[in-house]
Amino acid sequence: MRASLPRRSLPVLAGLLLASACAAAQAQSIPKRYQPLYHELESRLSAFEIRLPARPGGKPPVRAATLLGADCQRGEAMLGESQREAALREMDALKLLGAGGIVLQVCYPLLTPGFRDPQPFVDYYANLANAVRSRGMKLLVEHNCLLPSSTGTDPRPYYKRLTKRRFERERFQELKTIVLAVQPDYLTLVSEPRVYDAGLALAVRDWKRYVEESVQALAQQLGSFPTLLGAGSGLWSEPEYVEAFAAVKSLSYIDLHLYPLAVGGEDMLGRLLAWPDRIRAIDPAKRIVMSELWLNKAGAAEGIKSVTDPNVIARNVYGFWAPLDEKLLRVVAAAAREKSIEWVAPFWSRYFFAYLSYDDPLSFRLKPADLLALAGQRAAEAIAHGRVTDTGLAFRGM
Repeated sequence: MRASLPRRSLPVLAGLLLASACAAAQAQSIPKRYQPLYHELESRLSAFEIRLPARPGGKPPVRAATLLGADCQRGEAMLGESQREAALREMDALKLLGAGGIVLQVCYPLLTPGFRDPQPFVDYYANLANAVRSRGMKLLVEHNCLLPSSTGTDPRPYYKRLTKRRFERERFQELKTIVLAVQPDYLTLVSEPRVYDAGLALAVRDWKRYVEESVQALAQQLGSFPTLLGAGSGLWSEPEYVEAFAAVKSLSYIDLHLYPLAVGGEDMLGRLLAWPDRIRAIDPAKRIVMSELWLNKAGAAEGIKSVTDPNVIARNVYGFWAPLDEKLLRVVAAAAREKSIEWVAPFWSRYFFAYLSYDDPLSFRLKPADLLALAGQRAAEAIAHGRVTDTGLAFRGM
């Protein structure tokens, strides 16, 4: 697959981006309805920043980002030629901002023959992986599941026929396909166990068994291969998940996600400092990555449902949040250095290029899905014109 931007133009465009802080969203005043939430989040970030060393030790993590144009929740919609070209433009824009890695999300059961013809998706991901490698970047694949509330390809009829063992068997076959066809540098077998279970409500012991059996079976069937295998959870989940995965000796790394700053009185930023020590107490050799993070625009009192609540996710689109998004990137980068976290990948990377104005008449009364679609459109336009936001520049400085 060929990139839309000629390779010789990249250094020139990079120079232009560095020479001018060409932010798509100017400073915006905080709407009255969001002022209490804004100040709550700002206070939590500031309190965490004070806890960090002025000059954290360790080397900086690999700066990576999710390729949103290849979001597997879109299903067949991402396979069109114009969508492929847009994903490549996005990849180039992220590289210009200094990204050394790309996160691709591959969703079960898109690679399972009993659900759809998997070959178009296998070819799509293999070509994207080649594009990542040709740009000198590393690739992390998260193996997730289609979410009925988020996807354009409804998996509910398929999920109704699933048993735990069939789910595990088909997911393993997809893992094997990913290792062989995509050959990522990192492959996260499961990253949010309570979310990506196809409605089967798998317990910690079920996920640990699946991870152990999958790692062993891949080694037996494929022999030696360079892809690092990992598993993890959101920092807001019970620590039993990461403790169980840390005990799997043949697993190379633990993958942590950060979205809410506080849940049920628990400080998630504090867990970001504590959990790496907890993991390495079980296995000192375990590597740690963060394949997803963003500032969830929800207060502590809103509860855990806010992580996947589309009404909360749609709050991200507004530019008045930009100073907090920048601050999160800064403190997470410092924490990653202090705790030797080797990979840090913000999820909502479209806001590196454009936000919406809260006063934009086009955004009035839009449903969350339509707001997010408009934000995606503005980001694509900004990428085409070489514009970045201050949040994008903050990413470059991580």
